[in-house]
Amino acid sequence: MEINDLIQNRMFGGTMDVLKRAMDYGSANQQVISGNMANVDTPGYRQMSLKFDEELLLAEKNASNTSLTRTDSKHIAASADSTLAGFSVETKKTTGIDMDSEMAKMTKNNLLYEANTTLLTKKLQALKAAIKGSY
Repeated sequence: MEINDLIQNRMFGGTMDVLKRAMDYGSANQQVISGNMANVDTPGYRQMSLKFDEELLLAEKNASNTSLTRTDSKHIAASADSTLAGFSVETKKTTGIDMDSEMAKMTKNNLLYEANTTLLTKKLQALKAAIKGSY
């Protein structure tokens, strides 16, 4: 077993990867929400959001990069939505932004990001204590 495999699988397990992905999602979500709020007075602007359900399925399957492939001309083409930090960004069909809703989303996102940061800190403290032998 290589040292990298040992460190990744034994010391960190999947926890670090999940926390990293969750924090990346929170950061990207913050950018999307901020963009919506910044464009509240822009005529014709369509609200954007990250596709959480699809990201959750990808995380459960432990897949990082999957793409759709059309194997037949009768298949529906993949969505033309953009991506941000590897996450799919969906543009809503209707125009207009509800600032109260966006503020609530931003607050929720901030709390989740802080919770993930706390979990990551605790994980690293536990590893540090184990290494020092003071656990």
